[in-house]
Amino acid sequence: MKNRRKILSFLTPFYVVFLLHHLVVTVAGDSPSPYTPTESIFIACGLSGISRNTLENRIWIGDVNSKYSPLETQKNTSRTFRLQQESPYLASRVSHSQFTYKFNVTAGQKFIRLYFYSFSYPDFDNSKDFFSVNAGSFTLLRNFSASLHASALGDEAKVFKEFCINMEEEQGLLNITFTPAPNYQDSYAVISGIEIVSMPLNLYYTAANDTGFKFVGPSDLYGIRNSNALETLYRINVGGKSISPLEDTGMYRTWIFDEDYLTDARPSAIPVNTIILLRFSKIHNYSAPDSVYRTSRTLGQNKTMNENYVFTWEFEVDSGFTYFLRLHFCEFQIEITKVGDRVFEIYIANQIAENQADIIAWSGGNGVPMYKDYAVMIGQKGNKKKQNLSIALHPAMPEWRTKYSDAILNGLEIFKVDNNGNLAGPNPDILIRPRPAAETPRSKSRKSKKILIAVVCGIVSCFVVISLLFSFWLWRRFSTFTTKSSKYRGSPLTSDFCIHFSISQIRAATNNFNDDLIIGVGGFGNVYKGFIDGRTTPVAIKRLNPASHQGTMEFQTERLQICIGAARGLQYLHTGAKHVIIHRDVKTTNILLDEKWVAKVSDFGLSKFGPDCTSQTHVSTAVKGSIGYLDPEYYRLQQLPEKSDVYSFGVVLLEVLCARPPILRTVQDRNQANLAVWGLQCYSNGTIDEIVDPFLKDKINSECLNKFAEVAVSCLNEDGSKRPCMSDVVRGLEFAFQMQEGSDPENGKLVEVELSAQTSDSKSLTRDVFSDIMRPRGR
Repeated sequence: MKNRRKILSFLTPFYVVFLLHHLVVTVAGDSPSPYTPTESIFIACGLSGISRNTLENRIWIGDVNSKYSPLETQKNTSRTFRLQQESPYLASRVSHSQFTYKFNVTAGQKFIRLYFYSFSYPDFDNSKDFFSVNAGSFTLLRNFSASLHASALGDEAKVFKEFCINMEEEQGLLNITFTPAPNYQDSYAVISGIEIVSMPLNLYYTAANDTGFKFVGPSDLYGIRNSNALETLYRINVGGKSISPLEDTGMYRTWIFDEDYLTDARPSAIPVNTIILLRFSKIHNYSAPDSVYRTSRTLGQNKTMNENYVFTWEFEVDSGFTYFLRLHFCEFQIEITKVGDRVFEIYIANQIAENQADIIAWSGGNGVPMYKDYAVMIGQKGNKKKQNLSIALHPAMPEWRTKYSDAILNGLEIFKVDNNGNLAGPNPDILIRPRPAAETPRSKSRKSKKILIAVVCGIVSCFVVISLLFSFWLWRRFSTFTTKSSKYRGSPLTSDFCIHFSISQIRAATNNFNDDLIIGVGGFGNVYKGFIDGRTTPVAIKRLNPASHQGTMEFQTERLQICIGAARGLQYLHTGAKHVIIHRDVKTTNILLDEKWVAKVSDFGLSKFGPDCTSQTHVSTAVKGSIGYLDPEYYRLQQLPEKSDVYSFGVVLLEVLCARPPILRTVQDRNQANLAVWGLQCYSNGTIDEIVDPFLKDKINSECLNKFAEVAVSCLNEDGSKRPCMSDVVRGLEFAFQMQEGSDPENGKLVEVELSAQTSDSKSLTRDVFSDIMRPRGR
């Protein structure tokens, strides 16, 4: 993963101190490590003898003909393979039957690290590497596939997993068992390296006499007890370089750079202080490397900007687990010396964790490292396998609470907590990418003109959309289908990303557009039933008929019709019902389409009744919603007006215009990561036409584009009182629709009749939204 770093490009008295480039490093080998493990076991599976890794200064012991040879349920069934590339392990052990490693270890808390290399081993099909891993009474992995995880990481071969468990005095023997999945024919287990490293007592575990730390949301106390197991998901050196195992404090932990997880592109500062003398009076000096506490990321010097946006990181996690987070802090800038100098708010998973975080007050002074622990539950949400866990910082409000409107974070660790002994999560859903048949440039060009196809996971995020699904429940299932996002072309569907498939993949999914798979015919062309994800997930795929010019025009105007239908639904929530209803989670995946492409607003799990009287403009409530769509004013003030829905709908309109998700970390230009910010900048610069989806660029009328963009950016006004109401949004979109239709009188006449028919029945359309809903749940 390529780390892209931003260095503060301006020097002011606030940041001039020690603003050295964070490539300055301290070499861990220059001085003894703060912690020496009582046990450090490094097993090179499938290798005989001893292998020294000079880069990491560790000695790996082969498990062949040694005291670490595994016990097999069927003797001599496992095989060993030498790897072709250099690694600390050099080999792998592969078996179709169960095998167990046994380790004599002392009591205490341990790291267990597992290394997998995904290769096509002779006589072993790498698409069948499904197996489980158990350590003592804990299930670490179940039906785990190293090859699927490697593909999700971008075709990298190595997959690494780290766990934490506690060994009691009476146990003495740690068994780690690898079991091929019984429900997969010819499945096998594979392992390349195993580490067992002792950790200091109660480094991550809560001491027996400790009441615990804050559980975000319920405000209860929570502790990591000896009966728990953890999986390390993320260990981040915020604002600093990656830290190798050798540079850790003796426990061989790896720390990575944070920029790939940032979701807001506005400028941030990366102050560094390499000469400050750190005073470890609050925590042990082995808690994190010194360099974690000498680097940080802050909001920057622009007070006005800082007060109007939220500094946010997002991390993908499994649904249905509790997560343990450790936030590392150290104030090292010489301006920050007193209580109240820098006070900020901390949000975890869109919930307030701290409303007055003051590092000086917590630590007792400048240059004193410390950390704060939190727990949060990420519950099940529909059938989503994965969700994003967010950590967000914002200057304290009101303004007088803090001298500098700023926030700081030095490091971050995120762990999954076992659920009744289970830590296993789902495999990534990776698309099968068939090898394309050889095609001549001429045939490729001809085919590319005939076919324009995409599959979307919400509604109109990518404009070549599915037109028909087999039934409502299947559409609902498909619209919320999520997997681990990845960075290779042809990645799996997620709730946030639209994926463009190659023509070869589309042909494979539809059996080369077999007529037997046609499930619908319209003005655009045929709709085919297809299968993706190894033929396990059914989808509908539309093939545009280039001979139908009418279909092309309707294809364009339906984007607008969907937006208008969704806007009318929200208008009814705000004005047509007996009580004002604020949806609170407006986004593309919550706007569904029926078989006639009529938009339906869905998912009222977060909805809340608006103010009871006209004298009130908002409801005070905890912040809920989805990152990228969340109204920043609501986030900051925790006051929910109906125009928070308007802001979210403005983001939806930009998605429609640009055919991209609201948050996109993979862009090279960080100014483009946040769609709302980018869209506002382009509109103010007069370059909004440059971000339009290329599919629309030459087809959308300029007057229509200008009106559509005007409506979208007006919804995104940071001052909620200046945003339009949904009635005004509907009128603006209808006006944009008329402008677009005015460029083609013949087609415009046809669609105008359809629009009039819809308008006459708009309330019945929006009332359908409530057909299966008793009442919204206030949260």
